[in-house]
Amino acid sequence: MMRRSLASVRHRTGIAVAVAGCCGVLTLAAQGPGASDAPLIAGAQSVLSTMPPLEESVAGQQRYISAVDVDGSGNVYAIQRLVKNPITVIAPGGKVIASWGEGLFDLPHGIRVDPQGNLWATDAGPRSRVYKFTRAGERLLLLDLTRYAPRHPNTERFVADETFKGATDVAFAPNGHVYVSDGYGNARVVEFDAGGTFVREWGEPGKGPGQFRLPHGIAIGPGGNVYVADRENGRVQRFTPEGKYVGEWSYGNQLYSVDFGSRGDVYMGYRDASSRGLDGWILKADATTGRVQGRFPGPVHFVALAPSGAVFGGTTAGKVQLFTPAP
Repeated sequence: MMRRSLASVRHRTGIAVAVAGCCGVLTLAAQGPGASDAPLIAGAQSVLSTMPPLEESVAGQQRYISAVDVDGSGNVYAIQRLVKNPITVIAPGGKVIASWGEGLFDLPHGIRVDPQGNLWATDAGPRSRVYKFTRAGERLLLLDLTRYAPRHPNTERFVADETFKGATDVAFAPNGHVYVSDGYGNARVVEFDAGGTFVREWGEPGKGPGQFRLPHGIAIGPGGNVYVADRENGRVQRFTPEGKYVGEWSYGNQLYSVDFGSRGDVYMGYRDASSRGLDGWILKADATTGRVQGRFPGPVHFVALAPSGAVFGGTTAGKVQLFTPAP
């Protein structure tokens, strides 16, 4: 099952992994079953067995895979905390074929494969950086978000660890522009063109439309709009490519990540008080309405969905989890 699911992964445009308004804008609220009582999705859950096992953590600390993604050849990319080489490349079947990234990250956080097959990774530490690499690990571009002071500084602390100060996730528009959620130290989305030139930013601290309390995940929807997982506000906000607020789906609790599948659905990482030690829940929702259709236990941080429907995610135990929904 695992090899078949990995081999079926196609180009990034078919993968989902692990949304400043004014009067008269319609807010789309999530409908139907609540996130915490949605029906369970039937399916098989397993762990990708890597050969050799993933790198041991530094000083005996717990391994933590912050995010994973998959390229068009079925290779899995994992970004891991507390290890010497944060980025690991895993071939279909589980063989570890490369690891790199030593000294580049203070806090490895997000990882994405763009439509051209390049790899992007975010550093949520105080340097607040976004790297673009070839799949072999050659650095192509560096976006330093500390060069662009926010118009609306954020003074709210969401975590006790003061090293959480930077970029959380990245998404790619059809025109080649790159959107970065800048969540731990700020409350904004930052847009760059394909060459890394600053275009615009939007967002400010708060709970209203176009405001954020830790924008943690970001994705481009089927219509080109920008969807932002507003973690501490427990919602997904939706914007035009230019940053105009057009709606939201509200779920409560904590909403960590969002991304889209090729079958007209959306998957989100969600955590609530009922998790009771679990990594949390993965929610499946309708991509048009945000209506929650089901859920299964899984890593909330970031997930990656293959065209076959298999869902990948990194866990706090240093494993890559695979969930295959039943037909």
